[in-house]
Order: sequence, then structure tokens, then C-alpha cells
Amino acid sequence: MDNKQKFENFLESLKGKGHDTLIESVKAGFIACFENEMPAISDAKLKTLVYKIAEKYTKGIYSDNSWLPVHEMIKEINAAVPILNLIGADYDNNQPPKYKRWKFDGNFKDPNGRNRKAYATITASGAGSVEDPLNKYDLTFVFSTGSDRN
Repeated sequence: MDNKQKFENFLESLKGKGHDTLIESVKAGFIACFENEMPAISDAKLKTLVYKIAEKYTKGIYSDNSWLPVHEMIKEINAAVPILNLIGADYDNNQPPKYKRWKFDGNFKDPNGRNRKAYATITASGAGSVEDPLNKYDLTFVFSTGSDRN
């Protein structure tokens, strides 16, 4: 038995103790790093995994100047399933701005070997004062998948 198989067996042995989602994330991240590519995953499983991580960042109000929860959320998602790449970020056109939005996309393969596309949008909506709406903010996260037309 090689080291990769030993590690996968070890992770499997930890299941059933209330940390199955975390174990699956570690396993997917390990496989992606070990094989240098994203493992095949179904759309449904990918969405479940990603939303489970995003859920903890979309509760509550934040008040920092560096958008730390956004960076932490993407870092954690990419540690589990390394697919999301930033394609753009912008503020709305209001003065002062009332939200900031980040857009991501990425590629993955489904269990049948078909190329798939992932899309994510994170929006920080102002919850601060009229003068400075983004002094405090909450986060929303939208994730979807589709066929890769390339």
C-alpha cells in the first residue's frame, strides 16, 4: 500500500465522528495537491461542499477595512476544492458605494470526465451609516455550475 492510499484510509477511519464534511474537504484538497489537478466531483457534491464552507461567513455583520472574511472564505473553499479564480471586483456606482462585489470562476471535471464550469459571486452589502455604508457589511454568496462550452 502506497503513502497516498494509507493517508486516504486514515481519513476514512476518522469518519462518523461528526466531521465527515471536513474530512471530505481535506481528502479532496489532498488529492488535488497530490495529483496536481482537481479531482472529479459531481455538481451536487461540489455545491454542498462549497455552501457548507460559505455558510459560516454569511452570518453576521463585519467591520474591517480589508474584506478579511471574503479572503478567508475563498481561501477555505480553494483549500477544499481548488477551482475558484478571481475574475473581477467592483463597487456599485453610488456615492458613497453601498456594496462591493467579487466574481469568480473555475473549471472542474464531473465523475464522467466532462469539463464543467463553476461560478461564484460574493457581495458585501453596506450595513453601516448613510455617510459610510460599507463601514459595516454583511456577505451574500451565490454559487452555480454549468457546462464548459470550450
